[in-house]
Amino acid sequence: MKRRLTTLALIVVFVITMLPGAFADDAAPKYNAGTYTATAVGRNANITLECVFSDDALESITCIDSQETDGVGDLAIGMLTSSIVEYQSLGVDSVTGASLTSFAIKQAVADCVEQAGGDAEEFRNAPFDEGNPESIEETYDVVVIGSGAAGMSAGLAASQQGASVVVLETNDIIGGNTLVSGMGWNAVDPEEDAAASVQPGQVDTLKEFLEMDEADVGDFAPALATLKTQIKEYLDSGSEALFDSVELHIMQFYTGCLRTGLDGTEVWPNYELDKFFCEHSLEALEWLEGMGVEFKPGLKTIVGGLWPRGHNFESKTGAFEVMRTRLEENGGVIRTGTHADELIVEDGRVVGVKATYDKEVPAVYHANKGVVIASGGFGGNTKMADEYNNYWEGGLLNARSDQIASTQGDGIIMAIAVGADVEGMGYTQLYPAVNIKTLEVGPGGGRGADMNCYINKNGERFVNEYATRDVMSKAALNQPDGIFYDVFDQDQMDYSFSIKYEATTEAGIEVYKAKGALFQVDTIEEMAEVIGCDVETLQATIDAYNEASRNSNDPLTGRKNFSDTLDNPPYYLKPVSPVIHNTMGGLKINTDNAVISTDGTPIPGLFAAGEVTGGIHAGNRLGGNAIGDAFTMGRNAGTNAAK
Repeated sequence: MKRRLTTLALIVVFVITMLPGAFADDAAPKYNAGTYTATAVGRNANITLECVFSDDALESITCIDSQETDGVGDLAIGMLTSSIVEYQSLGVDSVTGASLTSFAIKQAVADCVEQAGGDAEEFRNAPFDEGNPESIEETYDVVVIGSGAAGMSAGLAASQQGASVVVLETNDIIGGNTLVSGMGWNAVDPEEDAAASVQPGQVDTLKEFLEMDEADVGDFAPALATLKTQIKEYLDSGSEALFDSVELHIMQFYTGCLRTGLDGTEVWPNYELDKFFCEHSLEALEWLEGMGVEFKPGLKTIVGGLWPRGHNFESKTGAFEVMRTRLEENGGVIRTGTHADELIVEDGRVVGVKATYDKEVPAVYHANKGVVIASGGFGGNTKMADEYNNYWEGGLLNARSDQIASTQGDGIIMAIAVGADVEGMGYTQLYPAVNIKTLEVGPGGGRGADMNCYINKNGERFVNEYATRDVMSKAALNQPDGIFYDVFDQDQMDYSFSIKYEATTEAGIEVYKAKGALFQVDTIEEMAEVIGCDVETLQATIDAYNEASRNSNDPLTGRKNFSDTLDNPPYYLKPVSPVIHNTMGGLKINTDNAVISTDGTPIPGLFAAGEVTGGIHAGNRLGGNAIGDAFTMGRNAGTNAAK
């Protein structure tokens, strides 16, 4: 709740200023003028601030060291420090979506106030008035809820159709959960395929599809029939380039997402939705490229992605800044700090959104044409995930999550209240290897599934690291304490940095080490000491892994896809475990991204895209498909809402 000067407070201030000597020249200085530094623990590591004081004011705050998340924590630092200086108060609201970073900033500033001879408690409680309106009411053609990949794509696409657009974002920073994801995007890309070489294990995978029977795959039969023809022609050609096709992507949706729940029911992907996504994913990627969003060259197999078709953004924050710029150039508006509360329905049609701005100001946003829900899933709401759970033995109530706190399922709940249907709600994905200290995949993340080596506390590998995420997570949960180590060497660390969206500094690596989030060793003996296992067992594990990599065949797990060996020390180890990473279930939609009601018909004026929807990923999401889904289907939702 914002603090405001009440009428009484204004009177008190007036009376005080009338007292003799209230502003006397000989008044004692409030601070000892100078520059002071302080450090506090942020979300990922320490944050160090430098504060400059005059005799009577905090003049500036500069962050001189931080390892906070790119696009989230770093933006929060700039936003919050500016507000603190402007209002000369620590009472300003923390940045929604970056609460841990905000807490650290306020701690460090309070420390500097004390060092400067000031009263930190007084500074913390200093009154201020940001001048919020009593209420807000605005009208647009399209109202979008959420500013992640799906929401920004929807808003941008709608604005390109000539529609007036507002994007509502709960947090104070745009990007949503997308910014804390790996942000890898699966798209079949013939140009990149031609530049890549096929590996023996990939050929074996293709041959497995030739053994499948169309009668066994239901609606996916046409895709399988076409794929078989494509594979035969490819093998007959003797090509050494990487094979890929829309039909292969569709069929990997089927094989990788078909699952059976704890209650024995089977869930499979929606063929029409998957087909639409696979056919339009590259088109959506090129749409962004045409507006100035940059991608790194080359493809990789994202963990749990099953095939090398993952594209990496040059910069996560850069992509969102391009979209923001293009949206605003088209007249679009972004309202951050605005939480959507309720859909407005008139005569059976969704015509707007009731919201709350800045935690207290009631707001109404009317939609002449349509509302797009792109508010994300419910991975940050473990209670909701556990109540729906139909896949994980033991439930999810005590599970950790790497999603941002605002992913509470609000959009799903709002839509259900106006008659929307849902599907797949019982299926939540765990990412198998998240750093237990930082809840990140880094440092050294993003190497690709063909480079991963997972070793348990016994010094043994225990799973095919090229498998789907649920398979790896289930195997990981059966390891001692549910904790294991992601092991890699210097070559892989260098590769990780080369494809990562933001540089990890040497100082940052030292912070990770200090937190026990990363270990660096020179020998297998030292690695065994870190793990706490028998050195002979560990040496045999590493030797067997390297042999399997050289032969593209692992007798232990059946893995066939490798691209590197572990033989260039120093070695790095991250302690990791599975955490909630994605929710597959959500609002039922059609290929127009219109939300379907419980009676099977589209709800007029209501569209949805991204993790808030169900059906596309069925019981398990393939790594890299969620980002492609969000951008591709978000674009589709915005285009149709504008009609």
